[in-house]
Amino acid sequence: MQPFFWKKMTQHWFLKYLFRFSAIVEGSEMMSLIEHFHGDDWSDFFRDCFENVLSVLKNDRHAFLGSAGDDLRSWFAAGGLPLVKERLNRVMAVLDFPERKRLQINRFLAHLVYQNRSELLHLMRQEIIPLI
Repeated sequence: MQPFFWKKMTQHWFLKYLFRFSAIVEGSEMMSLIEHFHGDDWSDFFRDCFENVLSVLKNDRHAFLGSAGDDLRSWFAAGGLPLVKERLNRVMAVLDFPERKRLQINRFLAHLVYQNRSELLHLMRQEIIPLI
């Protein structure tokens, strides 16, 4: 049974609430991935998180990653690269990221995919990441 307030909340409002207030405990290990994009130093974190997720998917799919890594890992496992891009874009739209910032993040994601293409292809061949 759904809570009484569920019908009154729109998906837009709920996602804004969820992603703005999901980090109850301070520290990067407890923040969702999207929360790291608010600052100016997001690219180094995103690179480390992306490469760490690929390593975990290759070696131990159930290893601890933290909240940001769990976001990426679940998106990769559920729908591969298209889902990662789609979820990032959806959340950035809901949180009203400026168009310039969205473009920077999408370009950097494409750059990470290009840099890690051999690892991604290996994971796709092993059917760890879907080919969708």
